[in-house]
Amino acid sequence: DLSEPLGIVNTPGVQSILFGGTPTYKQILATVTALRKANVRTPISFASSPATAGSLRGVAVTLTGATTVVGGASNAIWTPDNKLAGYDAVESNQIAGDIIIGGGEGEAIRALWVGLDITVDVFTLAPNAEVKLTINTWGDFAVRHPQAFIVSADSGAQ
Repeated sequence: DLSEPLGIVNTPGVQSILFGGTPTYKQILATVTALRKANVRTPISFASSPATAGSLRGVAVTLTGATTVVGGASNAIWTPDNKLAGYDAVESNQIAGDIIIGGGEGEAIRALWVGLDITVDVFTLAPNAEVKLTINTWGDFAVRHPQAFIVSADSGAQ
């Protein structure tokens, strides 16, 4: 249906990354690198499901060649202050499949026009001494530059 917004995940041209298992710190940074290579210069943020956030709160940051891994929430990929590898992150039940979405600030546009249209109907429910209110608003959602977003092709909660 053309009247339904595609959302970020279904927008043609959005970048994709495959984790192939529980995402590592290095893979999360690879998503940032991919966005920067696509000329995203605004701050980058991430979004995922509570299951993914919970899983990544238990994954320690490790670097290539590191011989010691420091555990604990302060050294997790997803920290208690809602940062994913140091970038702002949000968890939402609206993200299906436990995927991870990264994108540039201001690249998703939500537009509203006409404001609120309120219709007061005093006749339809008059026999019950009630008033019927109908409230409508018109809006849409669009992605300004699809390459400014990256979506994991698999779950971040593996």
